[in-house]
Amino acid sequence: MFRVVKEEQDPAAASARLRQLRDQILSGVPEPQKTAASRMLDSQMAAVSTPWFRYFLSYDPRPALSKVKCPVLAIIGERDLQVPYERNLEAIGAALKTGGNTSVTLVHLPGLNHLFQTATTGSPSEYTRIEETMSPAALDAITDTVPLTVKQDPRVKVPLASLSEQLSLQMALGDGMKRSYEALQQVHDLRRQLREIGARLESDLDGKQTLASVRALDERAQALQGRDPRSADPDAGFALAAGSGPASLATLNATFATLATIAGGADAAPTLQAREMFKEQRRDLGTQLAAWSLITSTQIPDLNRTLRERGLPAITIGESGK
Repeated sequence: MFRVVKEEQDPAAASARLRQLRDQILSGVPEPQKTAASRMLDSQMAAVSTPWFRYFLSYDPRPALSKVKCPVLAIIGERDLQVPYERNLEAIGAALKTGGNTSVTLVHLPGLNHLFQTATTGSPSEYTRIEETMSPAALDAITDTVPLTVKQDPRVKVPLASLSEQLSLQMALGDGMKRSYEALQQVHDLRRQLREIGARLESDLDGKQTLASVRALDERAQALQGRDPRSADPDAGFALAAGSGPASLATLNATFATLATIAGGADAAPTLQAREMFKEQRRDLGTQLAAWSLITSTQIPDLNRTLRERGLPAITIGESGK
């Protein structure tokens, strides 16, 4: 999508190519998931087609950097996947020095992501799962180098009320990502335990009824989790909704992440489309968490009583999944 928007200066031509790309992607999506996939792609297409995003993709910061005369500290995390440090720090330094700036400090911080959190992979999907707000290493790099005064960029003319709306939505999206991820991990763990118990019951001639109960619970858990029909892995999350019901936990987590990227893409109040899509995803999350709560509070205890009677280990679920 980014390449199309950069290559096509005519918005109408870009829109036509994006629609072709969307149709090409949808042709490979199973029929029951096409409605959800189409909504997600349409939302992404709308975001990248805005005048601001087109400007963002084509903007070259080097001319502006060459005019900066004050001391500059540029920091990028080693695991920043959005702004890779190798080529960006070099380009920042070169642009500053082209304008005669000799007070330039370039720092890459090992193990940190785009938000200066200590990260495993640097993927944006990790952001809300990391408890650390900002690494002490990043804070030390800033405070030990230059005094820092934070002010709003005078070029940003967006009203504070709009920025507040943007922040509120981003925080709500982060909460949605966190809650859907935690529930998804708990469902993964439940299904792992059910598979282990099922394997033991398959060789027990007297355990057919219990095995049927185990498989029935696994089917309900799979519906919550979502599964990629193209994968042989029964525990592979699928980032599309199944059927016309509420989106799966895997879908919700992916959609919250997409919306968070869109919402943070510009200093502006969230669009009506983004707000409405968030409401829909939040509603589906509430439905799925209620279904998960029913499983953990009623169906698992019922099955555990049967498992104990047969001398089998009970299923355990961590606190974050309750």
